[in-house]
Amino acid sequence: MEHYTLFLDESMVDERFFAVAGIILNKSQRKHVKSDLNRLKVALWGPKNYPKYFSDHYPVTYYPDNSKKEFVLHEMVAHKVQSAAKTKEIPRLLAKYGEEYIIFREHRVVDHLYKGLADIINSNNVPITGAVFDFMRIKELYGVLPPLNYGYEMAIQILIENYVQFLIQHDGYGDIVLESRKDNNTNKADLLVQSKFYYIKARGTMFLPDYVIQKHLGTINFVGKESNSPCLQIADFVPNNFARKMANKKTNQLGRTLLNRRYDGKVGQPNRFGIKQIPSESAKSSLRN
Repeated sequence: MEHYTLFLDESMVDERFFAVAGIILNKSQRKHVKSDLNRLKVALWGPKNYPKYFSDHYPVTYYPDNSKKEFVLHEMVAHKVQSAAKTKEIPRLLAKYGEEYIIFREHRVVDHLYKGLADIINSNNVPITGAVFDFMRIKELYGVLPPLNYGYEMAIQILIENYVQFLIQHDGYGDIVLESRKDNNTNKADLLVQSKFYYIKARGTMFLPDYVIQKHLGTINFVGKESNSPCLQIADFVPNNFARKMANKKTNQLGRTLLNRRYDGKVGQPNRFGIKQIPSESAKSSLRN
């Protein structure tokens, strides 16, 4: 059986639309993704991409290629730097996240980033899967607003069912890797998801009996952003597009690629096995190509 890993991240838009989504990769794909992402980083942090008007006042370092590979791509940081209303806000952001992120002050660099990620996903035939929730719509239908920090616990059954379906279709065995949400020396958020994961694995679901899940699904692991995992960095750019699309907001240049790469279960159903919407009947939030 071939080994796969599902790399996941989360995103919240307007404290209402929550997405958990990511990428599925086998061992060979993981190797190629790492090489491709390192090449993209070397290109992004080239000297020509540093904004000269800013560097005149706040000198930054020009990094050798090996150093660039150690930088962690993070969509939230790139967005904050790009969208900062005033140049004087930038030093605070750089002090918090790292001066290397100054390159994202240039819109063409952000465009290069999204195009580069889209090329990596397409060239490596990366499947996309996940779930997106409209919390307010859930409240309208069921009378209860889910806690804002409960998204992963809500999504885990959907993620397991669709991932195991993928593993069955590809005669595979796999694990799940999430970016850790450990904060202030507590890992309660990670433990809640881990507990739900092993409960489902032990008991099964409506569609999948326990022995089928156990045959194909291994462990769940939580990895910090500081680990510089190339696959988690790609996954970091996946969920926000789907949360924004459900919210009827503009998505970035990567959005079309992510829509087209949704896993369809090998039965032509990307809205079920790729990105599943909860509630699904909301016409307003339909994910259409």
